[in-house]
Amino acid sequence: MLNALRPTSRRQYQSCWKRFQIFLSSAGRPLSQDTVLSFLTWLSSTGNRAPATVTAHVSALADPLWFGADIHLEGRALTLLSWGIRATSTPGPRTTPRCSLHKVLASVETLTQSQGEDELLMSSLFLLALATGFRASQLAALTRHPNFTSFGENDDYLTLAPSPIFLAKNERSDRLIAPLRVPALREDHSHLPLCPVHATRAYIEPTKHLAPNPKKDKKISLDGKDIIVPLGKPVPQKEWSKSNFCQSEYLVYKESQACIRYILKFTF
Repeated sequence: MLNALRPTSRRQYQSCWKRFQIFLSSAGRPLSQDTVLSFLTWLSSTGNRAPATVTAHVSALADPLWFGADIHLEGRALTLLSWGIRATSTPGPRTTPRCSLHKVLASVETLTQSQGEDELLMSSLFLLALATGFRASQLAALTRHPNFTSFGENDDYLTLAPSPIFLAKNERSDRLIAPLRVPALREDHSHLPLCPVHATRAYIEPTKHLAPNPKKDKKISLDGKDIIVPLGKPVPQKEWSKSNFCQSEYLVYKESQACIRYILKFTF
């Protein structure tokens, strides 16, 4: 059953089962529905787990307990337990954004007018994040490969698809990840300053010469801190294939996800 899951879900389910087995051995109780409900209660009260984490444990335990021990994790008892856990859980503090949209847009427009590679990188990432809603991991999975990142005629749009490595990890037969088309923002046949298509083109073109070299990774200073930003260049066309897809194809290296989060959170 675990083989039907994605690797990340598989590891999560295995972790849930291991935690349940430790609880069984320490509590010295027989395997029953009452024991499972006690385990879920312990997760919330003693284990200090969030309601969403408790729900993840229910999903991980449900099928194996049903097929292996004829224990059904459903019904009134589990529903009341879930309601009780959510009712007694203290919600975490919510942070309210305290930024001026005018200042944000003015900052991005200033970056798009610059010719520096660091500024082009930051404006491209930020505008793509706004246009697509991509998380940092999805932005880091974008590539220079024209089969996955392609511009329309006259740069009317930009088609984005993550790398094959990202697809192999996150895509399933019942959950296909389709390419995303980002339209260009134009006025009088010219790209607007905050157009994500134009910003991405403006970053890709002048950075084709940048080869991956850990000893010569670029540093950009953000909020008084130096952050390493490894930048890549396309591999020769004859080497393009899904089997030898290498990190030099990435717009920003996969290891730079923390940097992307930092840029999106603090730069503007």
